[in-house]
Amino acid sequence: MFICCCFFSSQCPYCSKAFVHSAYLQSHIQRKHPEYLPPSADSETKKQSQRMEHEIEELRERLRMTETQMEEERMLVQSQMAAQRVRIRTKAKKRSKEMKCTIREL
Repeated sequence: MFICCCFFSSQCPYCSKAFVHSAYLQSHIQRKHPEYLPPSADSETKKQSQRMEHEIEELRERLRMTETQMEEERMLVQSQMAAQRVRIRTKAKKRSKEMKCTIREL
């Protein structure tokens, strides 16, 4: 199959890669050849990286808070269930004593 070489409009000046769109070329250069970027582009990349790292840290903190909240809720539910089991056992013992007293009276 014959592929026209003019299909690729943007050639990377630092390697043999060719791209259909110049935006893809710019992205490629930022990722693969950052040493050729002007200082302003490099600082913008660093700023973007710092913003992303900050956002990741915020998400980690939210995750920790959610995990803590879920653990507290789990412990609350467990204690409520334990209290409910105690109440049920107490009622059962009370009924059992009442039944024994009723049987003795008969």
